[in-house]
Amino acid sequence: MKIALFLSFLISFQLFAHEGHGNPGALPPAPNGGIAVEAVHQHGGSHNHDHSKAVEREFFVEGVYKNGSLKLFPLLLDPKGHKHFINLSTSKFEKVRFEVFDARKKVKLTLDKKSLKESWSFDVSKSRTRRFMVHFTGIFNGAKYKAKVQVERK
Repeated sequence: MKIALFLSFLISFQLFAHEGHGNPGALPPAPNGGIAVEAVHQHGGSHNHDHSKAVEREFFVEGVYKNGSLKLFPLLLDPKGHKHFINLSTSKFEKVRFEVFDARKKVKLTLDKKSLKESWSFDVSKSRTRRFMVHFTGIFNGAKYKAKVQVERK
């Protein structure tokens, strides 16, 4: 009897387990018509900001495919109520790095990269890939962020 009671106690904890405490209940629509994915703040290594005084900002990367171009947009979730995204300038980021993969074949694509300070845009018109997986890393306000964004042709 005690074993059955103990097992039911353990199972009840699993039923109420959930994730997602870092995200608000519902995200607003992405402003450029794509899919917005939250970038994760990397704590490994040293970085230049003080966590005790920092206001937590939720940084997102939005991916859009349009007219043979794969574009990514840095977004900030409005800290006052989470009702909309704020477009950020790409020039506010340092050491930006992108790796673009064919999501189905898991093959890294070689792309022409213009200056990443001006825009995060890649010409993919010659690729027959229908779905892209973009791995992003970069530094924003002294903190390193990482995100994986999946973008599909429409």
